[in-house]
Amino acid sequence: MARRTKEDAEKTRQQIMDAAASVFDAEGVARCALEHIARNAGVTRGAIYWHFKNKADLLDAMLERVRLPQERVIEDLANGLITDRAPLDLLHEASRDAIGMIVGDERRRLVFRLLFTRTDVNDEFSVLRARQASDRNHFMSVIEKVMRRAATDGSLAAGWTPPTAARTCYCLFHGTISDLLMLPPDDVDAERRPAIAAVDACMQAIGSRFDPQRQLGSGCLIRLPTDPCGA
Repeated sequence: MARRTKEDAEKTRQQIMDAAASVFDAEGVARCALEHIARNAGVTRGAIYWHFKNKADLLDAMLERVRLPQERVIEDLANGLITDRAPLDLLHEASRDAIGMIVGDERRRLVFRLLFTRTDVNDEFSVLRARQASDRNHFMSVIEKVMRRAATDGSLAAGWTPPTAARTCYCLFHGTISDLLMLPPDDVDAERRPAIAAVDACMQAIGSRFDPQRQLGSGCLIRLPTDPCGA
């Protein structure tokens, strides 16, 4: 009985997060009332507070659930824990995989669209805006570490500095993902291939020698930790 109760509680928690993603996507985080999430999830408002302290806690749980396994690979690369691959090559491969994982999974699409394309500009204390700023700063810091490693081992192409290469990658990935997430679902497959081709061209210009025709899955995929989304 206790096991069933625990399973039921976890099922309710997942229902709440799924409902929150849908309602946040439609209404924004700042304007969304918890009553709307409860109604969408088929639970009471009290059930939401049983599982989550507040709206910020709920948002953090949603984002953690769709955390990309490639993030761990890139962070390990940035921190010098992976030394058997050229930094730019592994970053290139991980980025291609991450883009496909984001746009190919419905649960991730909703949450990443919220994170990448939604704004709560009229809310001075927006938890979404704070999370967006935090994630941007963290991503820029990690990618610049990778670029500094690439500069040290001589793989960063001439004319590039680590800060410039990191900013270019940020704009490339953020723009590519945002664009794909704003498309109607039926258009995503047709647009994904040229989007990935643009990523390949930019990464090769920076110095990557990763060849997706020959090396796909040669290093990133076998390093991935368990995917929290189960994809």
